[in-house]
Amino acid sequence: MRRNLTKRIAHHRAIADLPSTVTRRAFRRIRLDAMLAVLLVMALLPWPATALELGQQADPTPTEALRVEVVEGEGSINNIRELLMRSPAVRVVDAQGKPVFGASVSFTTPAMGASAVFVDGSTQATLITNEKGLVRVEGMRPNNIVGSFEIRVVASFRNQRATARITQTNAAPAATGGGGGSKGLIILLVVAGAGAGVAAALGGGGGGNSPAPPTTPPPGGGTPPPTITITGGSPTFGAP
Repeated sequence: MRRNLTKRIAHHRAIADLPSTVTRRAFRRIRLDAMLAVLLVMALLPWPATALELGQQADPTPTEALRVEVVEGEGSINNIRELLMRSPAVRVVDAQGKPVFGASVSFTTPAMGASAVFVDGSTQATLITNEKGLVRVEGMRPNNIVGSFEIRVVASFRNQRATARITQTNAAPAATGGGGGSKGLIILLVVAGAGAGVAAALGGGGGGNSPAPPTTPPPGGGTPPPTITITGGSPTFGAP
């Protein structure tokens, strides 16, 4: 009887303590879930900016301290018949006007329309400035399309950046020989004929068969002045 009574008492105590045990386990589970949720939110949120990043955001000078000066190539007229053009050259300087050595400078030409290509046939090239801050693109040649275009220049150095644009024009010079020479000759003959008619009219109104008056030598037996003849021609383009 005592043994059964003891078992019953222990059983009742276990039943009485059961709610507190379940409560403690549930609380631990809730606390663990809350910690996991906090860790997940922290992982999804962006990390705070470092001191270096804050300094770069607060300093507006990196894009203003660098400057690109066009030295050669601005306004150049390129010969598309002989594939000749003036090579662009720029100088990179800092805010004080001092040359920047080791700056990266990229040149980009249009992909369509009037343009030019670099020595490898591409529309972009990147070079490094020398100790004088200069960089020159060699071996460029224009394409066969007439018109104006811009070469975009971008210089970068230690998180600093500057841009510039170089305007050039592709032109096709007139071909020398047949066409231009014939036109010039025709114009010269027309002018000569008109001049002869005027001279005949001023000579007294005589017919077309009237002889021209003789040339009177200058006094003193000197040499008569030479005759000047103007001949039409065509402009030519040469290498820069």
